[in-house]
Amino acid sequence: MTQPNVFIHGTLLSINKHGVLLTGPSGAGKSDLALRVITTQFSKDFCPSQPQLVADDQVQLDVREGHLYGICPQPLKGLLEVRTIGIEEFPFTPSCEITLVVALTKAKKIDRMPPETLATIDIEGIQLPLISLDPFEISAPQKMILATKNTTL
Repeated sequence: MTQPNVFIHGTLLSINKHGVLLTGPSGAGKSDLALRVITTQFSKDFCPSQPQLVADDQVQLDVREGHLYGICPQPLKGLLEVRTIGIEEFPFTPSCEITLVVALTKAKKIDRMPPETLATIDIEGIQLPLISLDPFEISAPQKMILATKNTTL
């Protein structure tokens, strides 16, 4: 079990029963990409359940039985920062297992094809698959959904 009150700077979404942790520095586009993912209506064939916000800006971590869970801190439940608009309230899931980490970066720094061996990242002693995405590409929400389907998690 993780030490109490261990937090990571990021945004966590629940997509197709996968917890997708968006990481990057302040201003990288975490909240913007989350907004597009949770407000877009995808076909049921492409995304069987509507993606939901878990936590924006801060994610509390908990390790249980070899799995990493993200929990929304109480004061942030259902809240998402929408730049130039303010803090907005959205439907949310209070916690989920983190199964994929998405590092947000500029498109020119991302290889066109994925590596033969999927990158991983260690968070609290748990190895998780890691992909890089440009959050401002129009297709970024769809790429995240495809990653939950195609990445061996």
